[in-house]
Amino acid sequence: MVLIGLLPLSFSLVITYLEERQAIRDTIGRDFRQIAIEAAGKIELQVMQGVSEARQLATIPILRGAVIDSNRSYAGRDPASIRRMVREWEGRWSKGANRDRFPDFVNKMATDYLIEWHRIRKAEYIAILVTDSQGALVLSSTPRAEYDQSKAPWWKAAFNGGNGQIYVSDLVFDEALGFHILDVAVPIYDDVQQKAVGAVNVRLRRDELFKPIREVRIGEQGHAMLLNTAGRPLICPVLSPDRHTINTALMRQIAKPKADWVVAEDDSHGGKNSIVGFAPVRFPVALAPESLGGGGVQWLTFVRQDPKETFAPLNQLLWKVSLGAVGVFLLMLLAGLFLARRIVRPIQALQTGAALIGRGELNHRLDITTGDEIEKLADTFNQMADSLRRHTEGLEHEVDRRTKDLRESQERYKILFDEAADSVIMVNPGGGIVAVNRRQEAILKYPEDQLVGRRFIDLILPKYQPAVTALMQEVLKGANKTPTVEVKVFDRAGRPVPMELDLTGIETGPMVYVMVQLRDITERKALERQLQEYSEALEVKVQDRTREIGETKTYLENLLENANDVIYTLDHDQRFTYVNGKVEVWGYRKEDLIGRPYLSLLSRRHRGKRLRSTLDIGAKQAYEVEIVTKAGEPRNVLVSVSPLRDNEGRIVGVLGIARDITDKKRLEQQVLNAEKLASVGKLAAGVAHEINNPLGGILNCLYNLRKGTLSPAREREYLASMEDGLRRVQKIVRQLLDFSQQYDPELSPTEVNSIIERVLTLTNYAFEGTGVGLRRELARDLPPLMADQHMIEQVLMNLVLNAVQAIRGDGLVTVRSGTDGQWCTIEVEDTGCGIPPDVLPKIFDPFFTTKGQGEGTGLGLSVSLGIVERHGGQIAVKSQVGQGTTFTVKLPAMNVRSLAGKEA
Repeated sequence: MVLIGLLPLSFSLVITYLEERQAIRDTIGRDFRQIAIEAAGKIELQVMQGVSEARQLATIPILRGAVIDSNRSYAGRDPASIRRMVREWEGRWSKGANRDRFPDFVNKMATDYLIEWHRIRKAEYIAILVTDSQGALVLSSTPRAEYDQSKAPWWKAAFNGGNGQIYVSDLVFDEALGFHILDVAVPIYDDVQQKAVGAVNVRLRRDELFKPIREVRIGEQGHAMLLNTAGRPLICPVLSPDRHTINTALMRQIAKPKADWVVAEDDSHGGKNSIVGFAPVRFPVALAPESLGGGGVQWLTFVRQDPKETFAPLNQLLWKVSLGAVGVFLLMLLAGLFLARRIVRPIQALQTGAALIGRGELNHRLDITTGDEIEKLADTFNQMADSLRRHTEGLEHEVDRRTKDLRESQERYKILFDEAADSVIMVNPGGGIVAVNRRQEAILKYPEDQLVGRRFIDLILPKYQPAVTALMQEVLKGANKTPTVEVKVFDRAGRPVPMELDLTGIETGPMVYVMVQLRDITERKALERQLQEYSEALEVKVQDRTREIGETKTYLENLLENANDVIYTLDHDQRFTYVNGKVEVWGYRKEDLIGRPYLSLLSRRHRGKRLRSTLDIGAKQAYEVEIVTKAGEPRNVLVSVSPLRDNEGRIVGVLGIARDITDKKRLEQQVLNAEKLASVGKLAAGVAHEINNPLGGILNCLYNLRKGTLSPAREREYLASMEDGLRRVQKIVRQLLDFSQQYDPELSPTEVNSIIERVLTLTNYAFEGTGVGLRRELARDLPPLMADQHMIEQVLMNLVLNAVQAIRGDGLVTVRSGTDGQWCTIEVEDTGCGIPPDVLPKIFDPFFTTKGQGEGTGLGLSVSLGIVERHGGQIAVKSQVGQGTTFTVKLPAMNVRSLAGKEA
């Protein structure tokens, strides 16, 4: 009988175990599915909040205005130049002295607005980026953003070639930040064509965004996770996403369009035959194909628990009951009925309680006090119900918190709405005003209670009402924004106020409201009127000025054409660009010379280095050249050239004035020949006198030597005296040659002070042991000379040596340099005996000297005067007997700027 009673009991226990295992599995599966649905809803709520705020940012006028201004800078440029422009600004962005501070060229007002927005949401957002149509950064809430976002996946998807679409990225790891982030991006549309002109990117924190998933805990190992339909884990609180993958068989079970639960053969966490709940994350808006990783990938929430933990209490109960049945076999003889009732009833109560909890009655508790595994299993169910209840209460608390945040956000939006720079009026589909901001009261003077409920169209002047009505109908039919138009609006006093009007559609559930933005343009209209009046007055002045310029041009042309000299201009290539009619005297027509080289008119001996130097230095110059007429006749011409400069001071050509001095030169030559005849007599007498003296001494020495009566010492003395006499004759002949040759100087740019320093170095010996001191008074920043350096050194050396020789005993020689208008001056002053007034006019005559016999040739000053005059300069002398003499050399200064690229 015991065996007969034991068999039904054993069979009953097995059946009860299987039924309870199935009931527990169904209950846990439904619970896991519900948890997965709630987790998916929270994720969708978090992401859509980011999308909603990004779309709201894209419609804010101050941000859209900054993007439109940035796009205007690309107008009229080809793609290559646009990319170069973006790289240039990227360099300026990245080269900032401090990456924690924005560069100076950003829009500060718009950036401050964006930073304030970010500060309010800093716990959830990492950064907010605003770009233009080229992907270039326009605004950022942080200066550490990259400037060129054109290659970023979020920008390509959101901008979409100007069509625009909403983009939500996959979870990616940012190495710079050290954690995962999520990009939410929306396009910024223009007012007219509804084309994307830029994009807004809100960068979300993963930890804050998916915090609710981490809070889902079931027992010791049960948890929720997020993955995508490609099998990639995104969030797992137990294992890092890169440490495990979801197998293909499990993905086929859970990648379904509806939430459900299944028994997974392998739950990818080491569990076999695990109960898993899943639910797809659904977004109420269409996302870009590239979203969530692209390729049609979707997100799933996934809830699992190790089956060993799930069924541990029931399995323990089975083993203990089985062992207990064997152990108490004999006791079953006496207490079979009692034990059966004690085991079956708690299990039935456990089944009933599990079913109630599975139906959502989370406050139900299993009151089983058997003191065995059934009681532990009941306690486990009670703990699971408590966990579900706390989780539900947490969700309700989260909803309350989100509701509070939403209310605070609405209050912030109200502040932004009231503080907007434009008057903003919200109009319902029936045309009635439902809200206004405070800005309109400052402009139109209406209190809010006088506008709310009133028809908006009644504020518009009648002539503008049809156009405004048509625009409002477009917005109500789905147009996001209408073009900006100018209208006139009645203020409270009934005066028409000129304003710009923008209409934007705002969807609120099934209804579409119209946001009207009114911008006061009274001052702009007044400025436009003033500008028109100024433009008309300016046009009259321009016409008067044009007439005056024409008259002046005609007057100047008459002056040039009737001038007695040939006036011409040359370009950089030394070709004629203009020549007046006076050139016809030489047989040329001025039309034939335009474009012809200037050098083609010169004789061959005037095409050399001097002309090349004169044209290259870019300074005013005057020199003589020989031109050849059309008939082949050579003519002497005095040419004065000066550089022509543009408005920026660059040399663009040469202006020349050529005066025919052939007849004058012929007369001068005749006078010169007469003067030469007179000078020959003086020169011959001077040469005879100067050479005769040393020759007489030499002849006397030779006579005494020939007698043979002199001692050896006396002979050596006579030979030395003869050598000195010959050297004096040699010096006279050399200076005579210098005086007679009068060769042209080799001109080159020369520094005045450098010449003075070299001469003083060479003549330093003359000061030694004489008691004569030397003082330098050299001016700084002197202009250079166009001179023959060696000739000027010869002149200065003569003057310095003369000054030293003019001082008897102690004295002082002073050498000065300076400028006098267009001249460079060199002064040599001594404190010597001075020159008598009757001698002063003769000091430059050949062979005239005030020195003693054998001390001078009388050619030094004459040669020096010739050198200075060939340089276009002058020598002046001031002297007072007993006080000293001052010689002043004046040489023309040159302009250091030269004609670029001239080669004559």
